[in-house]
Amino acid sequence: MLHEKLTLQLEKIDAEIAVQNWEEANQQLKQALAELGDRYVCDDTIDDSDMKLLAADLQEKEGKSNNAATVRRRILAERLEMLKRKTR
Repeated sequence: MLHEKLTLQLEKIDAEIAVQNWEEANQQLKQALAELGDRYVCDDTIDDSDMKLLAADLQEKEGKSNNAATVRRRILAERLEMLKRKTR
């Protein structure tokens, strides 16, 4: 299922982060977030993480790829947790 696939991808992303390969980590994070889309949203979901993703985009453009990857990784993990709860 999607949750399992993206959880495995998150493990690969964590490996890129561990070796500070920020460009690859950010690429994979953006791809995973795009694939997940809004499938994690429930009727009662309050989610302001899109604003944080915009901030991550700005940080990446400013050359702060490590900060951008950290933000995106946290958001992907949170969204995957919401998807897991939704599909129980």
